[in-house]
Amino acid sequence: MTKPLSIALFLVLSLSFDGQAQTSPAPKDLRGAPAAMDCEALAKQPSPAMTVETCRAQQAAYGGLGQAVNTPGGERPGDESMTCAQIIAEMQSSDFAGVSPETAQAGVVAGQQLQDTYQRRMALAGTMGAQHMSESMAVAGAPNAVQGAVMYKQTAEQQALARDATAEMQPARTRSMMANAASANELATNLQANPRFARLMQLVLRKNCQYSDAPPGSTS
Repeated sequence: MTKPLSIALFLVLSLSFDGQAQTSPAPKDLRGAPAAMDCEALAKQPSPAMTVETCRAQQAAYGGLGQAVNTPGGERPGDESMTCAQIIAEMQSSDFAGVSPETAQAGVVAGQQLQDTYQRRMALAGTMGAQHMSESMAVAGAPNAVQGAVMYKQTAEQQALARDATAEMQPARTRSMMANAASANELATNLQANPRFARLMQLVLRKNCQYSDAPPGSTS
């Protein structure tokens, strides 16, 4: 059985700077995007998306990954004419270490925790929204003072819910981002030790190869 597509490929194709699954940047952007972010400015924001420490860790990790993808020495004649299927087939047949199962699993667990936390907060917000709508309809014909009191109460509840959501989401978001940074660091180290695989990564990114481009029967 041919081994499945390396997790290293998924990391470079799927991990963006903020840890969300998006279209992968080119290798040069893996270096530049994190570096362009002002981590110190996060300390001045009332509710930053990440801590200064997390931002710095991501800058270092993805900056190193961008450099590692461009590790020289793995070029071979005919590289530019390789199809995505040929590139992926060579990646699959290599002994590239990629990311260890332990590091990869830590990222999966962290990502699931973040998703679960987000979904729970959305459910709470939905419940509160339905409750507030019911309350507003109940006092629709009441004096303005009554309607104002209900609106004031609802606003206070919404603000409290938002504060609670921030407090709960931040640790989960930080854990996910740090797990992604750990994967990027590990991947960068192994790419630097394997220039050929780094070259194949360059080709994957340049040609925008997808999982569906893998040779038939190679993903089972």
